[in-house]
Amino acid sequence: GGDQDAARDAVSSGQARPLGEVLPIVRASAPGSVLDVNLSKASGRWVYKITVLSPDGRYRDVTVDAARKTIIDMRQR
Repeated sequence: GGDQDAARDAVSSGQARPLGEVLPIVRASAPGSVLDVNLSKASGRWVYKITVLSPDGRYRDVTVDAARKTIIDMRQR
């Protein structure tokens, strides 16, 4: 849909870094299996929301600034 197209355009235009550059940063802070990735625009900037299942069975939601490749928020649930 439109959101996916906008997300693709954001990556191709350089407003968001490709997922391949972002995942190593996420894995360093939240090791485990990446279950879900969503790239969307939040308050004017592109963010990846990544769900990670840690080896001990906990879910973490990691929010990454897609342009700067920095973790903004990490929540355990």
